[in-house]
Amino acid sequence: MIAHGDELGRTQLGNNNGYCQDSDLTWVDWDLGEGEEELLRFTRRVVRLRQDHPVFRRRRFFEGSPQHGGESDLGDIAWFMPNGKHMDEAAWRDGMARSLMVFLNGFGIAAPDRRGHPVHDDCFIVVFNAHDTAITFTLPEEEYGAEWYIEIDTDLSASAATHATAVASDPATAASSAAAASAVLEPQTEFLVAARSMVVLRSPCGPGE
Repeated sequence: MIAHGDELGRTQLGNNNGYCQDSDLTWVDWDLGEGEEELLRFTRRVVRLRQDHPVFRRRRFFEGSPQHGGESDLGDIAWFMPNGKHMDEAAWRDGMARSLMVFLNGFGIAAPDRRGHPVHDDCFIVVFNAHDTAITFTLPEEEYGAEWYIEIDTDLSASAATHATAVASDPATAASSAAAASAVLEPQTEFLVAARSMVVLRSPCGPGE
């Protein structure tokens, strides 16, 4: 959820009651600089991703118990530690955990659309790194997706063509950020996620895949 002007970097400097203000505190400045233009492009991209993929617009909540993030036998959602392993009880109880991944199954949407038709989509992994340092994540096993593409990287230092850097088994042959942006990431690939950022990866799914 965003308020008007968030997509332009607009701020009221902490004033939560702008109704009595008629000044540049509440006005929208349409004279955009390079930073505001970049933020607007990023916002449009995120909005388009949500619009194009119903897995982000579910009509009902996940099937399973809230104690484990909605996981169930349906497999509509799954949670992983940075090492690519499924979250265990210790991980669920770790109140200091700052980094994790969530898998959203495009073929695990139980609720039909408004016309009663089944809803299918690609699969996604959303990677959260709330730590103050970069973290190396590992994609889960192939059963969750045979190939992954980076759709979104919120790292402010990343340009439109630069995303999380894939980490090769030999550091001397590690892929560059630009190469990783267009590369296919295979299951159990390691990749670096910047501090306090989020990465969204997509795996094309279809019947029988």
